[in-house]
Amino acid sequence: MAFFVKVLKEYEKELQKQNVDKEKVELLKIIVDDIMSFRFVKRESVRRKLDYFIKVGFDYNKVAEKFNTSKHSLYVAISRFDNRIVNLYEKMFYLIKEGKLEEARDVYVRSTLTGSSLDKEKVVLSHSILDKLNIEDRALNVASCKRELILLKIYSRVMLDKNMSKIDLEKLSHVIYVYCSDDPVYDYERKLIQMFIEDELDIDSVINALDNVKGYKYKK
Repeated sequence: MAFFVKVLKEYEKELQKQNVDKEKVELLKIIVDDIMSFRFVKRESVRRKLDYFIKVGFDYNKVAEKFNTSKHSLYVAISRFDNRIVNLYEKMFYLIKEGKLEEARDVYVRSTLTGSSLDKEKVVLSHSILDKLNIEDRALNVASCKRELILLKIYSRVMLDKNMSKIDLEKLSHVIYVYCSDDPVYDYERKLIQMFIEDELDIDSVINALDNVKGYKYKK
């Protein structure tokens, strides 16, 4: 179950209780409102699909039928959206569930303050890494940070968007699906992708390995 679905269900469950914990509901509503704003989704077509997905009780089949799209493309879009919500609110949500409301509120306040002083959207490093960084103005010379500057360029939003303009999104969606899914049909391909990512194989070795599989077919 997607994380944002858990949040929405937990919120509805709390609202239906005879003795509503107002503070708990208030904190959950912060997350719910952010989910329902779809502020991380740039494409209106994806927003409509997400909104309908929630309205029909998280039924992939109904969404695929209404928008004449594949369930695979829905999985990709929903997973991408869900990852953003997880990065922002996972810690806060589970603190709320454990009844640690003051801690949950403190997590929210600190994350809000950090977000207002630092635009983390300029880089695409995972939040688990960003949260470990003590990002502040300090007495360092940028000229001494050559390796770090190169890394920053690679993971900058500008460079990512530039590279994305050259990519076939349909193929990228498929590669992400194969890599992230647990479908046994793709076990061999997934293993090769993992070896490529971990620098155990170069890209030509991956393609050659697949070309040598009898009966293997793909679109060029």
